[in-house]
Amino acid sequence: MTLPALRAMGSVICLCIEAALLWPSGRVAVIGTGLTGLETAEILAMDGSKIIMVEMLPEIGPGLYAPILREMKVSLDKYAPKLYTGHQLIGITVDSVSLKCCATEGIVQVEADSVVLALGVRPRQDLAETFQREFRNVVVVGDAEKGGRIYDAVKTGFCKAFAFNPA
Repeated sequence: MTLPALRAMGSVICLCIEAALLWPSGRVAVIGTGLTGLETAEILAMDGSKIIMVEMLPEIGPGLYAPILREMKVSLDKYAPKLYTGHQLIGITVDSVSLKCCATEGIVQVEADSVVLALGVRPRQDLAETFQREFRNVVVVGDAEKGGRIYDAVKTGFCKAFAFNPA
């Protein structure tokens, strides 16, 4: 990741949308299309953002029950998100994300004003530590902190956002 560029990006980088103190807007790249990524994309689209969805696997909604995935697709389709399935995030710059196609290894630059990381149910301590080294105020919540249920992620996100002191 091109982390120095993140400081200059006029947007929010979130490990979990529930803890966002600044709301992403404009062209928002949502990285990861599990349930959290799909719900995040829908909420941001409802708020007027243009959504770019990136999923490393060939299909969106990995691991979701078919009826839930169908419902999420119907909800999202009316906002016409740009989908990049089979693509891996390899970089973030001031105004774009760099993606690598898993099949061809070709690189594509996609313009984005904000980036939301919804990277799955496994804790990613390495990613959280990278952000903590680069930025003064990083709050890690939800599955980025500890794998578990969505209720627990929302609760810890709310509690940490409530107690957040950016000073």
